[in-house]
Amino acid sequence: MSEQLDSELVERALQGDAHALQDVLRVLRPRLLAYLQRRMPLELRRLLGPDDVLQDVWPEAFMRIHAFRPNGPDAFYRWLATIALNRLKDLIRAHRSQKRGGGKVIGNGDEPTVAALSQLAVYSRTPSASAADHEFMAAITRAMGELPADQATAVRMRYIEGLGVDEGAVRMGRTEPAFLMLCNRGLKVLRAELRSVSRFR
Repeated sequence: MSEQLDSELVERALQGDAHALQDVLRVLRPRLLAYLQRRMPLELRRLLGPDDVLQDVWPEAFMRIHAFRPNGPDAFYRWLATIALNRLKDLIRAHRSQKRGGGKVIGNGDEPTVAALSQLAVYSRTPSASAADHEFMAAITRAMGELPADQATAVRMRYIEGLGVDEGAVRMGRTEPAFLMLCNRGLKVLRAELRSVSRFR
């Protein structure tokens, strides 16, 4: 495929063609990696590479494709670069908070997965007509089905039903730390599974 974006390909992506969106992301990936590389502070490069940041951008772009508005040349690249930069800023803040003793773990990458689960909760109530939305939500549902039962239950309670840790722990008959551990393990598996099914690498 040419390294230049084809306008027809972008149009198909905007209309909900999931495969077209994947092709657009593959074409733009080298530019986005270079963009992130230039902006990553040295302190963060010791922990993460630009590819780690970019892999969390793909699911977000997939979910937010309908928010994109064509606005001049190279608009799609600029839109993705903004998502990538915001993700990088989040990681920088988390890293600096951890250094100050804030306790937030850098590089866990769970935020996009949690966002995807929240989107699934909304989607289950008001299904979208978009083919891209259908495909992505089906991928999340399949990934949830691959989790061990206790992890799937904990993740569903916490991130889809929106229960607090205390209530989820009581309903599962677990301690709060045990409930959180199930959630964390489930998110880790989901994150890897969603990266695999998205084929955005």
